[in-house]
Amino acid sequence: MQSLSKNLGFSLIEMMIVVAILGTLTGIAIPNFVFLMKRSNGKLTVSQLINFSRSISAIREVEGKAVAEITGSFCTRCDFAAIGDHRSTWTPSTTTIEAYKKLGFSDVPKDVWGGYYLLNEEELSHPCWEDLLRSAGANGVFESNATGSDDIWINIPKFYGGGSCPIDGILTSDSAFTP
Repeated sequence: MQSLSKNLGFSLIEMMIVVAILGTLTGIAIPNFVFLMKRSNGKLTVSQLINFSRSISAIREVEGKAVAEITGSFCTRCDFAAIGDHRSTWTPSTTTIEAYKKLGFSDVPKDVWGGYYLLNEEELSHPCWEDLLRSAGANGVFESNATGSDDIWINIPKFYGGGSCPIDGILTSDSAFTP
């Protein structure tokens, strides 16, 4: 006679071990995935800012004018900052949209998190200041300075000479790229 009790399944212990292994792997994989996504979004934003900065520099060369002279606004960012510090409150006005169109953009560009890029046309406001293009970062909050925030900024090199205190390059903190 054949035995009726054949071992056709997994025991409870075997199933618990499989669940524990999957839980451990998931616990390792998800934080790494979140970290990689945040870092790649930050790097993509930097790349976009560099491209936008180059586009703005090119239109300045073609027009022979500083950004504020092209847009006529001197503070495109002010349109957003007057509304609030969080990107959920921002809606570009027709004046802002027209300012970006004068710079060669079809609309106000957005970052990878869905927030609008902010443009400060500051070069003609102060001898040391430069035009500034920035993203509010992953948290969507426009910070007053780059230190400790996840904002990503790029200074657009001066059109009218170097000035006495130029600050070129990208300004951000590590929090733009790390969890």
